[in-house]
Amino acid sequence: MRNQTISVTQHAPATAAYNTTFTVSATASSSLAVAITSSGSCTGSGSGSATITMTSGTGTCTVRYNQAGNTNYTPAPDVTDATTAQKAAQTISFPLTDKVLGSPSFTASATASSGLTVSFSERTPTVCSVSGNTVTLLAAGTCTVRASQGGNPNYNPAQLDGSFAVGTIQLSVSPSNWLFGVEQLGDCASSQPVAFTVKNSGTFSCTLGTLAIGGPDAGQFSFGTNGCTGQTLTSGSSCTVQVKFCPTSVGSKGANLLIPSNDPQTPLTAFLYNHESRAEEARRRLPPVLYSLNVPEEMIEGQQYTLTWSLLGYDESYQSNIVFFNCTGMPAGTCGAAYGTHFHESGDLNPQDSEPGEWTYSGVRSTKFDFSYAFTAPAVTADTTIVIRFYSTDQADIEAGRASLSLLIPGRLSNTYYDSEGRRLVKIIKNQ
Repeated sequence: MRNQTISVTQHAPATAAYNTTFTVSATASSSLAVAITSSGSCTGSGSGSATITMTSGTGTCTVRYNQAGNTNYTPAPDVTDATTAQKAAQTISFPLTDKVLGSPSFTASATASSGLTVSFSERTPTVCSVSGNTVTLLAAGTCTVRASQGGNPNYNPAQLDGSFAVGTIQLSVSPSNWLFGVEQLGDCASSQPVAFTVKNSGTFSCTLGTLAIGGPDAGQFSFGTNGCTGQTLTSGSSCTVQVKFCPTSVGSKGANLLIPSNDPQTPLTAFLYNHESRAEEARRRLPPVLYSLNVPEEMIEGQQYTLTWSLLGYDESYQSNIVFFNCTGMPAGTCGAAYGTHFHESGDLNPQDSEPGEWTYSGVRSTKFDFSYAFTAPAVTADTTIVIRFYSTDQADIEAGRASLSLLIPGRLSNTYYDSEGRRLVKIIKNQ
């Protein structure tokens, strides 16, 4: 039998990092195939050549070359290579985007090529703080956060400083509130528009959303030209939007111009309200009065009487109620004091007629409303004293479901204005 030797044509490197590969190869002088095996900090095998993978960052990788011989050749002496294992380098990916001051705290996210967990720390504590993986913005400037991975037996430590700008969006609207003048009801086309200017004085651009009008009377206002919805305002730039007051009913109105944006303090608002017209002022300041009345001093039981009275006021219309109280057994001065003690009432009556009144207020003329009610005097066992009181409600009270107002009897203004002399009419029902 003949002897043979092994020649390594591609040796293992002196050092290799974890999770890297290298190729080895060998031949035998006999031309027989050389078996390649590995052990220690690596794995891999082959015949004639092999790809070896480092499975650890520490220790030694041993590659063994073997030819066992055959009937013609004796086994060749084994040959070995030794490779010192090294820790692998790792990289960190740490994406960051610019933030607006005032934005909520956010969770930092970074990945290491090793797959190991990344930790975070603050590098600019006056601009931002870091707790765990939560970043909180403190001031405008550049925020720098360090992402770190401490390594392990297979990987070297790694770190990466990530920075992003912390800027401001400073939106303002001018005017911040507006008192609209008197406008015609239901005539929005003739209403005078008011221009509101929205400006960004911050360092970051600001994107406006869809402007809207909100609040209890939003339907009483509308947009004119709107040059702000969807606009991006760069630092120092502005846009203009028009708002019109388009009342459909009288009275004080209030609403808000809502200006949403990507500003964390959104939405910016401006307050809208209207100027009270002379007619509205007259209705508010001058309540209706009982202008005239026709009620017999004595009424006979069982007979029907047509009672008439007029209200003078500045509202569009009124309802009126006439209420009757039986004074039998009532202490002096108390008859008619409590609405719940009445024995009869007409209920809310609508006026039968109206005409311009004698009074005016700042050029606004009052209206006289005429009422009548057919009253049948009830049966009594003796002549009975009664008290009659008159009440009214205006349109606003009716719509709001508010209680009626008791009216002053003409000529009864005195120091007891709110009681017997002012608002109680004393009559007699005669017994037959």
